[in-house]
Amino acid sequence: MSLDRWDYDRWQKELDTVLIRGRSAKEPVVLFVNRELLHQNFPFFDSPVESLAQTVAENLRSASTRHVFNPIRQRLDRWQEAALGGTPPVLPLIALTVMAAADMGSDDKGGPLMYYGRLQEILGQPFNATQLANSYDDVAYIWRALHRWIGDQEWLGTSTILEDDHFSRIGYARSQAVMSKQDALNLTDFFYKLGSTKLNMLKEAQLLDELARWNRKYKRLSKAMSRSLEGDTKGSARAVLASVLSILVRNWDGKAKVHHAQSTFYVQMRLDLDEWKSRWVIARRQGIDHFEAVDGGGSRVRLSASGVGNFYTSSGLPESVPESIDISRTWSNGEGRVLLRPRKVWIFALDPVSGDWVSTHGADPYQEMVLLVRDDQAEALSALLDDAGVQGYKRIGGPRQIVRGWDLFIRVVISDYSSDTRLGDWIGLGQASVEEPAERPRLVNGLRIRTHSGVDVYLAGGEPDLVVPATLFGAYSLSLDDSPEIELRANGSALPLHKLVGGHAGHHILLVNDSDILEFETVSPDDYNLSSRVGDCLESRQEESLPTLAPRQDWKVFSRSADYFIVHKLGTITEVTAPATPHWLERAGYANGSRFDYIIPPDGIWLITLRRGFVRSVEKLRHEDIEVRHKVAESSRGKWKMLLEDNGLASRNAEWLNVLYQARQTLRL
Repeated sequence: MSLDRWDYDRWQKELDTVLIRGRSAKEPVVLFVNRELLHQNFPFFDSPVESLAQTVAENLRSASTRHVFNPIRQRLDRWQEAALGGTPPVLPLIALTVMAAADMGSDDKGGPLMYYGRLQEILGQPFNATQLANSYDDVAYIWRALHRWIGDQEWLGTSTILEDDHFSRIGYARSQAVMSKQDALNLTDFFYKLGSTKLNMLKEAQLLDELARWNRKYKRLSKAMSRSLEGDTKGSARAVLASVLSILVRNWDGKAKVHHAQSTFYVQMRLDLDEWKSRWVIARRQGIDHFEAVDGGGSRVRLSASGVGNFYTSSGLPESVPESIDISRTWSNGEGRVLLRPRKVWIFALDPVSGDWVSTHGADPYQEMVLLVRDDQAEALSALLDDAGVQGYKRIGGPRQIVRGWDLFIRVVISDYSSDTRLGDWIGLGQASVEEPAERPRLVNGLRIRTHSGVDVYLAGGEPDLVVPATLFGAYSLSLDDSPEIELRANGSALPLHKLVGGHAGHHILLVNDSDILEFETVSPDDYNLSSRVGDCLESRQEESLPTLAPRQDWKVFSRSADYFIVHKLGTITEVTAPATPHWLERAGYANGSRFDYIIPPDGIWLITLRRGFVRSVEKLRHEDIEVRHKVAESSRGKWKMLLEDNGLASRNAEWLNVLYQARQTLRL
């Protein structure tokens, strides 16, 4: 990469943002660092581990046999004497010591020598393991000072730094390598499930066994912690985990974790390909209409939900995408945080309301996506797309870059049947940082009337949609109100819940993947407790009935931002027309509702979706063949001619290509 290597102070500032800032006083402080975390948070380096190690090595005494780390200790002492404030300037070294412990995994056979060997591998030449071991007293001193500093900060939670009785000096780093920050938060759900009484009765070994059973069922813990948990029952890694777990139990407040679906906001990139502009946006969260947070430098972000749409009106986010695309930022308050994280590759899906492309964590096979990569990596991506047989994509770079320094790939459609996994691995589809989790399931859209006790209330028939973040060709399980579990594809698209609820008013609970719980309520239009504003809007509902669907008929949910055409069995083509929005909904503020239901005609065989004049997808609706008859299909000659112009899309679907060929021959186009 062309990016220059950071100096020590820059690494200190960036690691402070990732490891320390953005916490509440209730969160235990876990300084977990591994190679994946550095790659996820600093993807603009070819090797962030090597870059960090080189910077730290330049600040050590490589020629000393017993005082290699003394310059960092002196830096800490000067900081303490000057009372400069902020975080102790030791995080670059701390990160490397924890990474060495994380590299050890759960194998205890090498003991301390394995640890110093791993640390030497990270720092490189001219250091050796014996030299580092003889100098490690200074590192232990630094760890103890950091532990005291965390305990003195009222805005931080409990420190989980502890000294291992077996490995006294390296125990500090090992205590931070057994679990991630997210693990510590997820453990409060485990504590809540056991209950305070049983939690305090269990011995350490019993508690670990209970935790292992819980994790096998719900899979809520990271690979690092799972390795320690499932390792040798008499090994030191498991003993360290038990000690850290005891700290968390003693300081637990008796409450379950506040899930990040409610309190963590991820900054996404939004591309307007018509205006050729990019900007930062934040998706709306269930039950949160206003949010305000501040970063370590005093910069403030404000979010406000207004009107109909999927994104907040925001202020305080960076104005220039090119200037901030490589910067990691965290804004926080006592109830949540806003995260902006850099990426190696930006993946975009189409927003059905605005028609713009919005960054996401993954994509669905056969669904069009847009990719944004650094211009010096674009050739490598082009080669992978070609090797994977991806056709019809277009690369836009050079002076036409929408984000300076990054090339754009549009009309990218990836198959899930390819045996070549290099493309998915390179792009990182569906991957989330161990430290910063991907988005959680959330509720969007719907006819929301009010919120009480943190639960949103919707009008029956206007239930919200469920969005489960996309994973690479993944799936998720869903249960509504204790109904039998169903499995659906996790493609990031919205699932209309009003089809599952069936218009029944009441309190509803969604259980997603046996781990995420979402609640909402619905009320009948006749409910006398509706606010006067909505009640006034509903007075005329007797004149204009609510839109309903006939039972046992095929239906689909369409977006008003696209154009749809249905190809019938005998070759006619009809355009789907969106129904007019009822007046009572317009008066309630939902004049721009983004979706509508449409009953598919019995002879409808193919569905064609167009956006901005281009065919975006073709979908077969029924397992029947088209029989294009000249006299019947002649009335649709113009529409057939339009569809025949899209040769790129036709080459992706052999069955649709046969339909086009039949129409061309029959109508002599």
